[in-house]
Amino acid sequence: GAPAAAQPYGVHPVTALFTDPRYPRDTDLDVAFARVDTPVEAATGALTLTPAAGWTHRVTVIGYPAGTNVNKHHQALRCTVPTSRLPGHHQLRMVCGGFYGGVSGGPWITSYEAATRTGTVIGNTGGYETGGRVHWISYAPVYGRAALALYARAVAAGR
Repeated sequence: GAPAAAQPYGVHPVTALFTDPRYPRDTDLDVAFARVDTPVEAATGALTLTPAAGWTHRVTVIGYPAGTNVNKHHQALRCTVPTSRLPGHHQLRMVCGGFYGGVSGGPWITSYEAATRTGTVIGNTGGYETGGRVHWISYAPVYGRAALALYARAVAAGR
């Protein structure tokens, strides 16, 4: 990555990390929340965490492939695609090339507004096969009760 002075929104150290203790045994729970030292929403925009209803959505998926051989300029990759269910799991599946290693944790957003950097996040790249074994198929645990409870725990810890 770039040095701290080159970061457009500054550097915000993580002060606490919240994960579900049942992961990694249950890849449907591959969700984490981090608290940072200062609120960043005013500078970066914010997504609304919402449980997903059903399996078929049109999402914008964002990620930063890590390798310079696949992402020479360290730019975000964005893909707007339909989703389907990953059979046997509480996860979404999408098909879009270029999602190499490093994109894990990237949001799956419905109603994304690029100008305001807002939308509704219903999942994050991860889960089955740590998000996908090939760069053109990715997975996301669907935000449901467990993710919302974990988020509530993270919010409460900051009070």
